[in-house]
Amino acid sequence: MVRRDILAEIFRRAIPVQFQEWLRKMKDLIIGTLWETAEMKAVSWSVKAFELEELGRYEEAIASYDKALEFQPDDPHAWNRRGAVLCDFLRRYEEALASFDKALEIKPNFHYAWHNRGVALGNLGRTEEAVASYDKALGFQPDYSDAWYNRGYALGKLGRYEEAVASYNKALRFQPDDPKVWYNRGLAFWNLGRYEEAVTSWDKALEFQPEYYHAWYSRGLTLAKLGRYEEAVASYDKALEFQPDYSDAWYSRGLALEDLEKTEEAVASYDEAIASYDRALAINPNDANAWYSKACLYAWQQNLDAAITHLQRAIDLDPEYRNLAKTDTDLDAIRDCDRFLDLLSDRSDEKSTQSHSN
Repeated sequence: MVRRDILAEIFRRAIPVQFQEWLRKMKDLIIGTLWETAEMKAVSWSVKAFELEELGRYEEAIASYDKALEFQPDDPHAWNRRGAVLCDFLRRYEEALASFDKALEIKPNFHYAWHNRGVALGNLGRTEEAVASYDKALGFQPDYSDAWYNRGYALGKLGRYEEAVASYNKALRFQPDDPKVWYNRGLAFWNLGRYEEAVTSWDKALEFQPEYYHAWYSRGLTLAKLGRYEEAVASYDKALEFQPDYSDAWYSRGLALEDLEKTEEAVASYDEAIASYDRALAINPNDANAWYSKACLYAWQQNLDAAITHLQRAIDLDPEYRNLAKTDTDLDAIRDCDRFLDLLSDRSDEKSTQSHSN
């Protein structure tokens, strides 16, 4: 039979990555043990807390960790897990931060707690401090891929994209098949204007997770930026295959079809672009971009009534489109029409106000 003091020591040393597997192996033994010491009572409450986590009963899990800490207040692992539940599931970031700080007060080289502290700080908008916490975690555990990833994400939020790419590269050295790292690496390259490298990163993300619709969408945006409109449409189609109600993808697909129509080798039709905008508007009827883009398409077709109707709707949703329409060459085909000129004048606001007065 395992001595109870040895069992308690095993629990204290268990790290989060091993924690779940350890619990399952020890559960039968633990259930049959009489809890006579404070250490063993703390173990019992921590086991219960972790099981409640697995069941999604997070408030009860916190209460159980609190009981464990009553019996053993110097257990850094219980403080860390308590903070993780508060941060990841309950979004109570200030309380989570306090828990991680307690864990680190007890065990200053606890790299998991440094990492989790960084996550909490990031969610509080304290991004520079988050990077510093990730640096501490990596100082104690240089091959910690999650810390490299989250460090890269934080650096991206700070606009430090070259450093973000370097962090993502480090994460991929230790975990090369993680699609989210490849995806965010692509975003960093996008922000650096390195579009071909962005596409390559998203291709890798999709190699590991073919249904990653955000990656398909971002790939489409980048291909359109590169003037590869047919490939962009194909990428949007893949995004929509996995997420049919993705309004941004429908809208961007319409834009790519418009641009494709303008090229000499175009085979796509305006009607297909309009159909894409219609799908976007079916999902989000208040998408001013889609209303405006449809107005431009109808203007190219010299369909005055439809162009004015859609332009009016776009302006109703976002008055800035009135200023855009004044100089947008896509609307040149209807620019001399009285209804268009009236819509762009200040009088249209007065008429709109009067029509709603009683």
